[in-house]
Amino acid sequence: LENLEIAESSTIFDREWNELYKIFKEKRTYINFWSINPNMINAIIAWEDKTFFENPWVDIKWIMRAIFNKLSWKTPKFEWTSTISQQLIKNTILTNEVSYERKIKEIYLSYKMNKWLSKEKILELYLNKISFWSNAFGIEQAAQTFFWKTASDIWVLESSILASLPKWP
Repeated sequence: LENLEIAESSTIFDREWNELYKIFKEKRTYINFWSINPNMINAIIAWEDKTFFENPWVDIKWIMRAIFNKLSWKTPKFEWTSTISQQLIKNTILTNEVSYERKIKEIYLSYKMNKWLSKEKILELYLNKISFWSNAFGIEQAAQTFFWKTASDIWVLESSILASLPKWP
């Protein structure tokens, strides 16, 4: 993951540096953690994983609740939730397959990743990898697509709107 190659857009300019074309498989501009507005960091943590900086790699309360609900017949199947670390693993290494085996792999790989990557690096990779719809992959491209500004310039309301987009079905 540390050397993960995330596809970016190629931009073709004219001789006066006016953008002519963008060529992409996934429309993305990669940026580092320190270039992302703190409002966006706070918004994505609030939406996706409120205990991100406190949990080691997995939220034990979520797992215990899923097991309890299943064993007490409150739900017909396990209703899993994932931390940001687990979502990053699922989106980069694993598939979206719904199985116990994949969930166990996700938890284990999330544990390994949190051992050698900082929380800031995990957030950086996550915010540059996820889709924000409208063919905008990564936070920089999402900020440009929806608000015509960079990820470092978005306001609190704009950050909240962008943070809500990955959860859409």
